[in-house]
Amino acid sequence: MSLALIVQALPVAQRVLVPGEKGPALQPSNALERNAWPLEEGRRVYRDNKVHFRGFAPGLTLGGLYGLLDGLAWSELKWRQGDSFDLWFETAPDKALYLQRAEAFKVELMPGPFPSLAEPGLLIMDMDSTAIEGECIDDIAELSGCGQAVSEVTARAMRGELDFSQSLKERVAKLTGTPTEVLEKVAENIAYTPGIESLVKRLQDAGWQTALVSGGFTFFAHRVQEHLALDWAEANVLEIVDGKLSGQVLGQIVDGQFKKDMLIRLRNQAGLPASQVLALGDGANDLLMLAEAGLGIAYHGKPKVRLAARGAVISTDMSAVQALLENADA
Repeated sequence: MSLALIVQALPVAQRVLVPGEKGPALQPSNALERNAWPLEEGRRVYRDNKVHFRGFAPGLTLGGLYGLLDGLAWSELKWRQGDSFDLWFETAPDKALYLQRAEAFKVELMPGPFPSLAEPGLLIMDMDSTAIEGECIDDIAELSGCGQAVSEVTARAMRGELDFSQSLKERVAKLTGTPTEVLEKVAENIAYTPGIESLVKRLQDAGWQTALVSGGFTFFAHRVQEHLALDWAEANVLEIVDGKLSGQVLGQIVDGQFKKDMLIRLRNQAGLPASQVLALGDGANDLLMLAEAGLGIAYHGKPKVRLAARGAVISTDMSAVQALLENADA
């Protein structure tokens, strides 16, 4: 039985675990005897000046919790609802360590503060490998027979030999002559990230504005915008001449700075505090945007991005993000 099911059998006021000599323990309570828990009583340490984290852990067992928290200076864990909990540390734990443990024990764990769903807010997110699965430019390249050439440019960019704008222009140039039928085929096969539709709908129902800003292309971004009923979508524009790609990108390149600037513009336009902005992304060109948001989450991000962003989820299902946000004021 998961730890969440056991804890939620207790009255709300007693759903608290604290450090004990042999691991997490119930705060002093008659519930210990009444439920015959294999836990010792622990001394509760109050939350003043503590570092707040939030976790989401479907199926977490007591043993898994021991492993997650072993050796870390934590003071209190309070179950919130479902499989989510609030956790307070004496000092912020080493990020690489807790992310490693989170992955090992399949626990989403990230520091607060968290935006409130009781107040207006803004969701701004990347498209490829974030709102949708896969990378559209790679799919176009594969169908056009130049997948290897495009991959080589991507590899150079990852090695730091090209910045994003350079790599984008080089990759698009490889697509010269590709008919728009190929783009249509890629668009027809867009696969949405599990849980993204529910997350977006939940935020929209809470009065949030929603936006997509992508280093990909408007050909796909506008379809994603329509499908998710997003308020805004910005992406790069592919030039099409006589039904074929010219190999050129029109207008300003949507790079990392563009994404950050768009976040700031939409936030200021809506009169929102930074704390009410949630950003999602997976790549290095999302880092400026993630840093500018009140809560920037690396969704299944590259190692560098996971370490740099304040929040990082290991799940490939956006329902984890939604669970972390639900009842944030409880």
